[in-house]
Amino acid sequence: MPIMNKRTCQLHGTPLNRVKVPISYGLPAYDPAWSVEKELFPHSKTAVLGGCLIDPDNPDDATVLVCFDCRAAEEKWRSENPPEVFWARHINSSK
Repeated sequence: MPIMNKRTCQLHGTPLNRVKVPISYGLPAYDPAWSVEKELFPHSKTAVLGGCLIDPDNPDDATVLVCFDCRAAEEKWRSENPPEVFWARHINSSK
């Protein structure tokens, strides 16, 4: 197993890359990926939550560290778990 540091993905052992992503302000809708992101794609970061206060002076984007293997894993997970399938599984498993 590779030695991990703050610039290496602890899941894939690959270098993290600096990427600009949008900052999303306001109350976000629940995203099913939140339940698995730490385990399956911890460094995917396609956006940053900016809080509930929306102000014209707020920045539009942020620079984050991203693992491109995590991004690929998230894309794969989302293609296999579209929202309607995720919710159907979740509802049926809770019965």
